[in-house]
Amino acid sequence: MPLPVMPMKVTCQSCGWSKIIPKQGDVLFAPSHCERCGSEQLKLEAAGVLERLNPAAFILDRLRK
Repeated sequence: MPLPVMPMKVTCQSCGWSKIIPKQGDVLFAPSHCERCGSEQLKLEAAGVLERLNPAAFILDRLRK
């Protein structure tokens, strides 16, 4: 039985860029490099409560692309 995937936050250790990755099925697709500076030093952690409940952060992230 698959376990639910919680939204995750990816943060670049070099420049501070971050991105919330929403739950999409039972697989998490995290970036392998920073979208701002290209660094591969990324920290992956569970998104905080406010980040999970804030739909504006997800919408703004999509609009930046």
